[in-house]
Amino acid sequence: MKRYSKRIKILAVTLSLSVVLLSCNESFLDKSPQDQPNPANFFVNETSAQNANSAIYNFWLRDARLHGRDLWIILDAMTDDANWRSNRAESIQQEKWDIYPTHIPMVNYWTQVYRSINAANFSIEGIPTSTDASFTDEKRAQYIAEARFM
Repeated sequence: MKRYSKRIKILAVTLSLSVVLLSCNESFLDKSPQDQPNPANFFVNETSAQNANSAIYNFWLRDARLHGRDLWIILDAMTDDANWRSNRAESIQQEKWDIYPTHIPMVNYWTQVYRSINAANFSIEGIPTSTDASFTDEKRAQYIAEARFM
């Protein structure tokens, strides 16, 4: 009787391990929640296209320093077009063109620019997949052109 119970235990453990190891695969783990927007279900109608295009601008407005002071410094004050007195260490470095890869204003600027480009590409690729019949091709072309402009 002990012999059979030992075999049953070994069989149960083997069966349990094979079920655990074979039941999970990558496609099972990579699913997005169905109740939240994701690239597969986001573009439905004109409103979703408008929201996606509005998100392109969000990255420029998210960081107040970028949209306000630092953007002006990067685009204008570092040229001979403006008279600028810097008082922050970061700004003094920019004024002297002593900019290195971890310079915070430049890192913020380029990070936000590329996030904006990524959002524009998301709109350009996703708007044509809208499923609403009332969202005409003419309107789709307008929203795609707006995203390309950014």
